[in-house]
Amino acid sequence: MYDVIIIGGGPAGLTAAIYCARAKLKTLVLDKDESALKRAHRIENYFGIESISGEELLEIGKTQALQFGAEIRQEEVLSIIPSEEGYVVETANNKYEAKAVILAVGAKRSKPEIKNIEKFEGKGISYCAVCDAFFFKNKTVAVLGNSDYAIKEAMELKEHAKKVYILTNGKELNLSPGFQEKAVKFEVITEKVIEVFGKESLEGIRFESGKELRIEGLFIAIDPSSPLTLARKLGLRLENGIIVTDKEQSTGIPGIFACGDCASKEKQLSIAVGEGAKAGLSAIKYVRGIK
Repeated sequence: MYDVIIIGGGPAGLTAAIYCARAKLKTLVLDKDESALKRAHRIENYFGIESISGEELLEIGKTQALQFGAEIRQEEVLSIIPSEEGYVVETANNKYEAKAVILAVGAKRSKPEIKNIEKFEGKGISYCAVCDAFFFKNKTVAVLGNSDYAIKEAMELKEHAKKVYILTNGKELNLSPGFQEKAVKFEVITEKVIEVFGKESLEGIRFESGKELRIEGLFIAIDPSSPLTLARKLGLRLENGIIVTDKEQSTGIPGIFACGDCASKEKQLSIAVGEGAKAGLSAIKYVRGIK
């Protein structure tokens, strides 16, 4: 049981980890190693630093967090589920429990380039099987994705839907051994999807070859750690793809905090670090208050 699990290992997440670990909270960082800072060739507008690469700065932050006792693991988060003592954070191979969770997942919002996809959001297109599977009872649906997360969503839907397809959208399946075994239960279509269509609600999809597949639901399962996906599953409020927080980085749900690019319009290193510090301090107060 961790005190705090931080999802994301960029400047906001690592700063939060430094504060939490230094306060003697048992702290875990789950990181996909995809921070935008890593791609910054030179940083010259950060206080006290004349010039440094983003990758170098990230490594310094990781070293600091580890020195204070934080754990850092490269695992992709598939879901966050409330539990009696806090939250269960599930990855492809593990489940971790914590009293509090800090989201520092960056600004990436994975939405495939498929014609009309926005038109049918909420009208057959969903980003959360746990949230919406019930509404597709005895219907034909499909999951768009090629990773463990897509199979996990399909398994959730299988309990309700009449038929569940896996659409890899032109990619090969990229699954861990455990999910390879589960994938054989589903019909997999590898053709690229170019369009979704319907009248009042989703009625089908069209492939690059011109073929059509009649479905009543399409579940987007590309990036489980995107702000959109996590916010929907936790019931958080979003505005323009950004998680809404108060001045203490609280999302309004007890024990869930957000910081950095996923919770800020200003995509700046200094702001991400500042919000990470605030989220860390808020998590410390929260955890100490429930102990």
